[in-house]
Amino acid sequence: MGGNDLSSLQKLPPTLKQLTLSGRGYFKCGEIFSKIPIGLNYLHLSNCDAMRYADTDFSKFKNLKLLKLSGCGIDNSIVNNIQFPDSLEKLNLSDNTIESIDKVKFPQGIVSLCLGCNRLNLIEGHKFPQTLKKLDVSGNKIKSARLLRNELDEELKIESLFLASDSHGLSCCELPTRVQTLLLDQFKPFNGQRIGDNLVSSSIMDCDNFHYINFGAQSKLRYLSMHNCDLEGFNKSSLSRLEEIELSFMSKVPQGLGHLKKLRYFMLTKSPIEHAVINFYSDSLEVLDLSSNRIENVQLTFPDGNTNLKRLDLGGNCLQDISLEDIGHTSKSKYSDLCELGLYDNRELSNDRITVLIQQLIIMTKCLWTNETVKIFYNRYVNNHLIRNTIK
Repeated sequence: MGGNDLSSLQKLPPTLKQLTLSGRGYFKCGEIFSKIPIGLNYLHLSNCDAMRYADTDFSKFKNLKLLKLSGCGIDNSIVNNIQFPDSLEKLNLSDNTIESIDKVKFPQGIVSLCLGCNRLNLIEGHKFPQTLKKLDVSGNKIKSARLLRNELDEELKIESLFLASDSHGLSCCELPTRVQTLLLDQFKPFNGQRIGDNLVSSSIMDCDNFHYINFGAQSKLRYLSMHNCDLEGFNKSSLSRLEEIELSFMSKVPQGLGHLKKLRYFMLTKSPIEHAVINFYSDSLEVLDLSSNRIENVQLTFPDGNTNLKRLDLGGNCLQDISLEDIGHTSKSKYSDLCELGLYDNRELSNDRITVLIQQLIIMTKCLWTNETVKIFYNRYVNNHLIRNTIK
């Protein structure tokens, strides 16, 4: 429901369970709260003005599970006085002007809390209950995060955490030991910074001194995304369980990633790389995406025998030549499962050279060639690709 006309609220059935109100201008909360059925499970208000003049006692909504108050001009004078129902499990206060959570009375059964895009620069866990599993404070300018224990000296059990700082960086960071999914933006780790032994998936952006990070001797990390991070000096052998890695805005191809024995998906894009020389020492790799760089020549090597590579994307580069040997098919290591090869938008690559490669690949992999020239982003498939021919 949108706009400023509140006349339709008079007709809301008392049995209503979910309500979303989004104003193109601004709602006045005082008028809204008096008309909302108290049996709601889900309430989302956005662009609601003048909350300071409204009754912010949400405790009367005894069945409320999810409350989202985004873009409502909530500052500390408001949030410190909001009364939340004990039933609340998910709370979203994003896109407001909250500067501190020291005096906020969070519900004791809360599971998910979003404070994204506020004015926080310090986040401490002393006000959080043990029930909290997901915390999002991205879009802030966090300088310090201490999230090990609450004021009752209970260990916090946060499993999903999203932290962001500004150009000065997040320099003090005590992370919950149970975190499994982690996003860090503008992170400046100290030497030996522990990330967590239970971490499974992580996205790290604009991180100085990445080699300072200690993932633990028995790291469980399987999915890693990095944007504009320096991997120089980082001990990649500590990530022995890594299956998928996505890199962007890198100054060069990181060395050593080819030694990861369980790596299935490797993407390196949007980087000023001209020469891509990568040696893989395991046959686990299934997808290699080197698109949208400045690669002029590529040299891939794989272990002897048949590779498991199914998709190779070299589109959006500056390739001047391409051969089977360049992409790793030799007399010792062979492609037997290749389904897609993307060469789109390599303007220096001649059609004659591509034609020769096509003829070799058709014989080798029993594939068909499609001559589309635009990459389809919504399904992550590449065009100008080889499609496995399953027709007998």
